[in-house]
Amino acid sequence: MTDRSATAERTAERVLNGSQRRQARRWLVGGAIVLPLVTLWGVNSLRQSQPNAAELQAIQDSEQALERLLSVNPTGNPTATPASPNAAVPAQPPTGSSPSAASRTALPDPRSAPTLTIPSSDQPAPALLIRVAIARDGSQVTVGSQTGGYLTREDGQILGTLPAGEAASVTAQAGRLRLASWTSGGPLWLQPAQGGAVLVNSKPYRGKLKLIAEGDRLIAVNYVDLEQYLVSVVGSEMPASWPLEALKAQAVAARSYAIAHMARPASAYFDLGSTTRWQVYSGINSETGRVEQAVRKTAGLLLSYRGGIVESLYAATNEIVAEAHGHLGASMSQHGARELAEQGFDFTRILGNYYRGAQLARLSL
Repeated sequence: MTDRSATAERTAERVLNGSQRRQARRWLVGGAIVLPLVTLWGVNSLRQSQPNAAELQAIQDSEQALERLLSVNPTGNPTATPASPNAAVPAQPPTGSSPSAASRTALPDPRSAPTLTIPSSDQPAPALLIRVAIARDGSQVTVGSQTGGYLTREDGQILGTLPAGEAASVTAQAGRLRLASWTSGGPLWLQPAQGGAVLVNSKPYRGKLKLIAEGDRLIAVNYVDLEQYLVSVVGSEMPASWPLEALKAQAVAARSYAIAHMARPASAYFDLGSTTRWQVYSGINSETGRVEQAVRKTAGLLLSYRGGIVESLYAATNEIVAEAHGHLGASMSQHGARELAEQGFDFTRILGNYYRGAQLARLSL
């Protein structure tokens, strides 16, 4: 989510196609889009096309975790309207005029940023599955598995195995898939053996892979644990050498953005894509120890406002934030997060600075 043109394109598409998406109510947190939790009850698309009962149960567990968003108001007191001029307010219809770039880049003094309270929990973060489209623009990809893998139909029937490290070409044509000697009129699944990684165009990804033919277009969807997905996203969106507190702020923002798209999927087949149009996901190649630490130390935390999940937008700099997200309001500057971390801000104040009026919430089963 760092490229200027791609970010602007994604934002423009959100505005133009807003009426075609699910009509969920929205609020703003200093301008950032918020999805009310009531929209999470409608994530039936997450149940579609599961190959077996175990897969369906995993998705249902994910739904239960989403429905049990806890500690939105950790103090237990009624949420008061913030006094800050950047306080959260209901979304207003766009007017004919837009603020200047200078006014849109003007940010509150970071020294006034609130420290967001971290909700307590004696339970580990729930295991959620997210569906990420890692190929969807062509008719062919190569797939494989580092440890060998099983190829199955939608009903769980095993068609055969792929030897470890061996690549196979998959083609979509007229709604049918062809992989080596196998053909299918429905989706195919590639499940790696022994906890290995699947390979898509030679890149390794955790989890399993679903292959879908939509006419002559092939869609490859990675079903992966949300926290594992976030390690890759944070490593793709922010240099691992940056301060740990900046990485932790990025992890929370990326988690909130991802869960918002799990509640409002981009497609019946996937929750979101893997490019800068959403947030960058590069699989195992972008994972590092420091990034894993940042994700683990913020496990289950996300941004919320009055029971809604904040679709926490972010971009590289304040200038790109203003250009791409200025009309939406609050958005985190990644370089700004680094600078605040270097000044001694922890991740709760970094997030409090950019998403004024929001609170930290925690997912729990």
